[in-house]
Amino acid sequence: MRALGRAVEVMADVIVNHLSAKSAEFVDFLAHGSASKYAGLFLTLDRVFPQGLCEQDLLRIYRPRPSLPFTMMPLRDGSRRVL
Repeated sequence: MRALGRAVEVMADVIVNHLSAKSAEFVDFLAHGSASKYAGLFLTLDRVFPQGLCEQDLLRIYRPRPSLPFTMMPLRDGSRRVL
């Protein structure tokens, strides 16, 4: 996909399900952040858009709800992650 993306614009249609905020995996992620053994389960803004995301591109993401597709979450260490 990366090689193809160098030659042509690539678009993906992705459906992302969620885990409960009360799930053991999410609670562990909030407690340990990137060190959590479950960190790979969560789509963070920096992992989904490693080159960054401009407002125009963010607004082009279709959602059936009026809210934005990412949420700012505070971690136990006081840092915040955009999930």
